Amino acid sequence: MTDKLTELIVASAAGIVMLILAIVIRVRGPRGLVHGVDWERVSDVQGLGQFVSMMVSVLAALIIAHGIALYAFFQDDSKRNIATVLFVVCICLIVLALLIGKLRYQDKPAARKTNGRR
Repeated sequence: MTDKLTELIVASAAGIVMLILAIVIRVRGPRGLVHGVDWERVSDVQGLGQFVSMMVSVLAALIIAHGIALYAFFQDDSKRNIATVLFVVCICLIVLALLIGKLRYQDKPAARKTNGRR
């Protein structure tokens, strides 16, 4: 098996795994699968799950597209570098969108700790 085909198979497998994760988050719900969220402050748990599922689906499509670009431009190093830079920039934008989206759904005020006093 050539390196060209191996890159395509690995990228496709990673994208399919991410797509399966997105489907599981959408169907099962985000609790237990999405970390870094104070669940007592989330006003719309299902909405957060749909948002995260959508972003993970976009990430899966991006991984598969990057694998296809590496396969198509196997001999041309400059185009491979451009595809990789675009891939990294898109991943950074997706992470930023996830952080901002998390804040949108985590909008209830924090519960005050009273240490057993009223």
